[in-house]
Amino acid sequence: MSSFSASKYVRYKRVTSFFLDWLLRARGHRRHGSKHLQLEALHEVAEEVAAQPSTLTPALLKDFPKARAACQCAITLREHVAAFFADAEHGHQHFLWLLRSWLNTLKGVPIEPQQRQEDDGGTAVKLESAKFENYYEVLDVDEDFFPDEGTYVAEPTASKAFRVDRQRLLDEAFAEDMRLEVVYLFVELEELVQEVFNVYEQVKKRQRTMVEATVAVKLALDIANGLAATLQLRYPSLRTARDFFDVIVTSDSEGLRARMITAYRATSDSLQQDGVYKFVPDMFLLDFLSVGSTLDAFVSMIPPNLHYNISLPPDFYGESYDDARKPHYMYLLPEMSNMVIFLQQHLPALYNTVAYTKITTFNSYEITEVPDWKLAGSFMNVMGKYFTAHEVTVSTVFACICWLKSVAALQGNGDLSRNTVLTLNHTADLAKKCDACWS
Repeated sequence: MSSFSASKYVRYKRVTSFFLDWLLRARGHRRHGSKHLQLEALHEVAEEVAAQPSTLTPALLKDFPKARAACQCAITLREHVAAFFADAEHGHQHFLWLLRSWLNTLKGVPIEPQQRQEDDGGTAVKLESAKFENYYEVLDVDEDFFPDEGTYVAEPTASKAFRVDRQRLLDEAFAEDMRLEVVYLFVELEELVQEVFNVYEQVKKRQRTMVEATVAVKLALDIANGLAATLQLRYPSLRTARDFFDVIVTSDSEGLRARMITAYRATSDSLQQDGVYKFVPDMFLLDFLSVGSTLDAFVSMIPPNLHYNISLPPDFYGESYDDARKPHYMYLLPEMSNMVIFLQQHLPALYNTVAYTKITTFNSYEITEVPDWKLAGSFMNVMGKYFTAHEVTVSTVFACICWLKSVAALQGNGDLSRNTVLTLNHTADLAKKCDACWS
């Protein structure tokens, strides 16, 4: 699995803040009045810089290539999630228009020779040659490449109100960004799910082992938990998975519904025609909705305490899933009712396993309690919390989506069963060899 950096939103906020700070420093250098400062007022600053760049201070000139690159990065990161916003949504479209306008104004400003000779390893030249118009190119930029907000220094000629102006400007720029943060969270979760699916595909092709895939899933679960927890600390109203999803669909439910239908059709077509599950972008939204709905519905079946099991008649939710039989591949996709049959069939057995473990060992799957759980404990711990709290969180939904994708990647020709048996046999064999060495 490729390494995942800090939150995409953190990147976006960092580059946007740096660019706005540079414009504000240039504005302060030119001694503009500071009353009622708004984002639109920076148009005049950009135009003056473009007309007379030589009047900038050495510090502003030195930072100019990086500031212009930061503006392009902000545009690229914001455009990447534009599909989540309705075309008529004023906040998103307006700020994106402002960024593009400032960049277009500053594009004609040449980088002076002295800016190319900085002692930073040719940073100015690299910035000049890079366009940062590609989303993944932006993600390749080192996280610390652009200065952090706490390191900004005002120009010596800046007014006394500079700090107040800066804070007011940043507050305006990020005033309605809770939805943008949640959108970036969903983008990152989808990327993590795709990595999980890819590594299990490699297991099926015998390019990876199940142990390596389990490590990848644990890493994905840990990252997802951290991202969701960070947002919940900032926005206490985001408690359940439904809270997060509602933020996403608030303004453009029709557009997102159309995207989910298109993704579903593409996925089901590949299953029916080729008998192979293919990862389809945008399917994550539908997965999140359907898995969340399935988990919500199952809450009513969870017994009041762990001393009760869940016992259902055979084939209660249809003939049991078999990864070697093509018709049952569809169990991995949601029904018209938004229920996922695979989860409905397996959640009772999973609950019974968690309940039995807790009663017989007096332990949960927390690694701090039983260090031996390690990799496998991550998933079981998430599900154990769901069975106990009766609450569907982002972590629970994400863990189940990873579960579904791992099964989907291994399906066909008994590959799921074969790889599971191989893993158990290899683990047992390794344990025997270790015991022999220790004795």
